[in-house]
Amino acid sequence: MNELTPEELQLELEIADERIEFLDAKLAKMKPLEIQSAVNRFSEVAKSAIQLLQRKLKRNNMGISPTTTIKANLKLSSASEMRMQDGSVPQGSAWPEHGFIAILNHLILAPKEVIQSLVIHEALHLLYPFASDESKQSLQIRDAVKSEYPEYQHLEEEWVRRAEEKITGKYNLGEAWELAIEEGRDNWRPIYYKVKKALLKSGTQVVLFD
Repeated sequence: MNELTPEELQLELEIADERIEFLDAKLAKMKPLEIQSAVNRFSEVAKSAIQLLQRKLKRNNMGISPTTTIKANLKLSSASEMRMQDGSVPQGSAWPEHGFIAILNHLILAPKEVIQSLVIHEALHLLYPFASDESKQSLQIRDAVKSEYPEYQHLEEEWVRRAEEKITGKYNLGEAWELAIEEGRDNWRPIYYKVKKALLKSGTQVVLFD
């Protein structure tokens, strides 16, 4: 595994900050009714994502009782509220002990499947404490998890990603959307859908509200 140098990490943060500034400015220019419409859309997609995950618990062997009820309180948070100590800004964070999920407010502008995958990912963090020990055994931690998370979070993040992949596919559309914003700004859509098309062609599958 090739770890990024401090210079490369700093460059990534600078690129991400440019994206964050662009999206913050875009939200600031939106009229109240436009914001409310986008928030309503986000809420509907998030609700459907939780419902999809609840249904999948009954079908997939994820090491969680199919009778487990998902209780997730979602909150939209600004980039400044979401910023981590290392300077990065995650799209979402979860606090299982409180049944609470924070989602970066930029996501109200994202494609529906990006919102769906993110909400399911964070909701799976809420479910992780209820997962069986058997489902957590012998998991090979992927390099991306090792490089992005401290060691004490490796097992949980690997378990969550594997469970998410069973539902939404083996790719990260959230990262694809961020990359499209960074490269295309307002013209992000053709870039995003080009990446999505390539993922579909490779044999992965987008599952949207089945």
